[in-house]
Formats: sequence, C-alpha cells, structure tokens
Amino acid sequence: MEHALKDRTAVILDRHPMWVQAFSQLLNRVGVEVLGHATDPDALVQLVEEHRPDVLVIELDLGNERRALSDLRYALRADPAHRAHG
Repeated sequence: MEHALKDRTAVILDRHPMWVQAFSQLLNRVGVEVLGHATDPDALVQLVEEHRPDVLVIELDLGNERRALSDLRYALRADPAHRAHG
C-alpha cells in the first residue's frame, strides 16, 4: 500500500538538533522529503517562501518569536495554493 505522504515536502523549525534529526528521519521514512530546517521563525519564513513545502513541523515553545509565525501565516494565506491552520 502506498503511503499518503509519499512525494510530499517539508520544512522544520526547531532549535534543538536532536529533534530536527528525529523529525527528519521520521518524515523520510514515510516518503516526505525534508527540504531544510530553521532555528528561528524568520529563517523559516525564508525557507517557506523559497520552497513552498507541503508540511511544516514547528516547535511550539518559541517565546517572543511568535510574531514571525504570524508573518508566516499571512504569507501562506496570500498564496491560494497553501493553507495555514492554527
């Protein structure tokens, strides 16, 4: 049986290399290509604008950096091909 995530792409936002590696391995196992990772929301916005991934994995404990995630949501909503949830 073919997996529903096969041939999808992803970008990861996490400040901890251990979690980036773990999520990358998990996503690769189910057929998702990880296009890059960022350690801060501003870098994530750049990666998303450059690659337009299908999946975002985002660390929830970002403290005062949530403003950049609002910017990301706005950028995604501006592109009808993408939907932001949350």
